[in-house]
Order: sequence, then C-alpha cells, then structure tokens
Amino acid sequence: CAGNPSNDASTDSCSSSSAKAANLLQKKVLVSDKQVMWLSAMSLGSLCTEAETYIDEYELAVLSWRETNNSAFDPHLIVHLPHNMTLMTLPEFSHRRIKRFEQLGVRVVFHTLSFIDDLKSNLHQLRPEGDLEADCVAGSFLRLEIPKIIAEKHLLQPRHNQDYVLWTDCDIMWWRRVSMDEFMANIPSHKFSLAFSGQEVKNQRPENTGVLLMALKNYQEDMPKVVSSV
Repeated sequence: CAGNPSNDASTDSCSSSSAKAANLLQKKVLVSDKQVMWLSAMSLGSLCTEAETYIDEYELAVLSWRETNNSAFDPHLIVHLPHNMTLMTLPEFSHRRIKRFEQLGVRVVFHTLSFIDDLKSNLHQLRPEGDLEADCVAGSFLRLEIPKIIAEKHLLQPRHNQDYVLWTDCDIMWWRRVSMDEFMANIPSHKFSLAFSGQEVKNQRPENTGVLLMALKNYQEDMPKVVSSV
C-alpha cells in the first residue's frame, strides 16, 4: 500500500485492510482480558457419605489454582441441595468448608438438579436395591444444565468470556499457569457444543468428561435433547 500512495483505490483498500486488522486485534485483546468461568459441582445431601472426600479434593483443586496463579479462570462451585434440605440444615462441617472456599476466591452457588425426580426414578429401575442415592450423584449431572444454572443465578458477568466456560470434576489439579491466549488458541475451530478431555477427532464419543469445554450458546440449543436422553 505504501508503495503507491497516489492510487486512490489502493489507498482505500489499504485503509480497509488496516481497519480490519486493527478490529481483529482489538477483539483479541478484549477476549484476552476476559475471565473464563471455571465450574465444578458436588452434592451435600445428608446421606452422601462421600461428600467430605469431594470437599477435600475440591480444596486441593482451588489451592493449586491459586498456587499456579491461574487468575484467568474464575472458580464457581455449584452445590446440589436435595428438596428436603436448606442452607440452615447443612451440617456445620459443610458450612465451615464452604466459608473457606469463599475465602479462597470461589463463588459458591446452591441449586437443586432440575430433573432430580426423573433421575431417582431411573436409578430405582436400574438398581431397585436402592444402594445408589440419586441426591448423592446429582452433582455429577449438574454439568448437563450449566446454561440453565448460569441464567437462573445470573452468574455470567461482563468480566467473563461470554462464549465458553470450563467444567472440571472436583478431583483435578492445576499444575501450571494457563494464559488466556493459550486457552483461546486451543479452542476447536469447528462448531461444537462440548469438547472433552482426551478427544482427538470430531464427533468422537467421550471417554472422560472430567474436563469439559462448553460453547454456551451451542450447548444451550442441545441441552433439552441431552437432558431428555438421561
């Protein structure tokens, strides 16, 4: 463009290209400045004998997040409460640990799985002996209705990336810092709803859903079909 300043058409084309490049750069900077919501979940029903283990594992996950300075990711813990429980009836131990999570920088959100009654019915048909309490495994199913929870609890803030959220199980650890540029560079280029750890090719069936990248708008369209299949 600079080689032929007298050519008006060339100058217009150069200006247009420069404007597009500046626009793309500005968008990249804006995305890089946003935090990605990091979501996990657990159940705290009174019959959930594994609840203390999940709490201990999640605290290790949060401590590793702090130790590695992964401030580009904003931790949120979703806690499933059975219909017959309230915050006031939670055990004192759970109250203390939740308070500690909040002190460590976690936003704790209480929610009852929307299809818990259907889950109970299905589990009873599969295992009529009743040795698997639905309210104790409900935390694992909360990932299926993340867009619903985000909308109902008004979790998505202007500081957050509006397109993607990260889901992990409670028993993960951050072993190094992940920059937002690195995170964005690893997002699949094709349209997707969920990308999961260990996935190597498009449409591969999940083998491990302990780490999920969710494209919010796309998954929100697929969510009713996914939930109904459960």
